Amino acid sequence: MLLAPVVDTLKLIVTPGGAQEFRKVATAANFAAARDDLKTPPAAYVIPARDTAGANKLGGGGAIIQPVAEQFGVVLAVSNLRDASGVAAQVEFERLRRLVIDQMLGFVPGDGYEPCEYGGGALLALDASVLWWQLVFRTGYTERNY
Repeated sequence: MLLAPVVDTLKLIVTPGGAQEFRKVATAANFAAARDDLKTPPAAYVIPARDTAGANKLGGGGAIIQPVAEQFGVVLAVSNLRDASGVAAQVEFERLRRLVIDQMLGFVPGDGYEPCEYGGGALLALDASVLWWQLVFRTGYTERNY
């Protein structure tokens, strides 16, 4: 999966004043690595999630045309220090979530890739200091060998 272009496009999300929305946008191997790396929220970490290869459309003979569906996550880290209930973090999370989805929908991560689609999201963790949420996006490409 081409993660660097996703990081680059997320860095384009700015405030109305032109400052970056996220204090850090980076890749991480997984959620645990992102959690260990976080210094100051809000942050966005791009992580590989999964790829699934379809059947060869040419049916053999050494030639291959094979669709590959890829998924990647954008893990958001939002400060939860303002209140113990998490309501303030939820409001800030919803705003950042919308910005990320708007930025990623239709984004093409590389030559030969399909535009990104939103695949859903899930709470990863909520503690006294940070709300962690993963947004999943789907894209795909075709492997060829003839």
